Amino acid sequence: DAEDQPSSLVIVWESSIDGILPFTPVPDSNGFFSDFSDLSVGNHGISLSATDSSGKTATSTTSIIVKESNTAPSCSITFPGTGSNGGLGELVVFTASVSDVDIPAHELIVEWSSDKDGSLGSSTPNSSGGVTFPYSDLSVDTHVVSMIVTDEVGASCVTDIVYTVGGPPLIAMLSPVNGEQFNDGDGIIFTASIEDEEDPSS
Repeated sequence: DAEDQPSSLVIVWESSIDGILPFTPVPDSNGFFSDFSDLSVGNHGISLSATDSSGKTATSTTSIIVKESNTAPSCSITFPGTGSNGGLGELVVFTASVSDVDIPAHELIVEWSSDKDGSLGSSTPNSSGGVTFPYSDLSVDTHVVSMIVTDEVGASCVTDIVYTVGGPPLIAMLSPVNGEQFNDGDGIIFTASIEDEEDPSS
């Protein structure tokens, strides 16, 4: 205030539902102050007024919603099914469904992770709660891929699937060697070695 110190101003908080709130705020020398109170369930218009020594008053308003209780989101991964597998570098399009009775689905925060590779990224649900997450960088391993869905107050839902990424088999041709020549009727012995990270060679 141009004339009075902040600490001498009369401060009043008021709710459109609960009336004048039981605060006795005293601003510091910089004019800052805070307090807290329990509010009734409903849509509140909150006003803050400050009156100086000459009786002049300024008012600022905002609105908030107080709910009876929060309900955690619901979530499920719809594709691929648990136990599915794919090759190294193969694009996997994870799809899921999310919902929340308190807020629109598109306001939910959706994050993806792997127990082997860590955080994979995030998705934004559509208005119907559909989620799509394409990913192609999973390492060769059996992963627990998790989707974590969080609402506006931090309540969450977690769901996961098991997905295995395999590399191709490794083949080494031992004989015949490249460019080797044979006569008609010669017996030719073919030998090679194979190995695979996931499956036994036999």
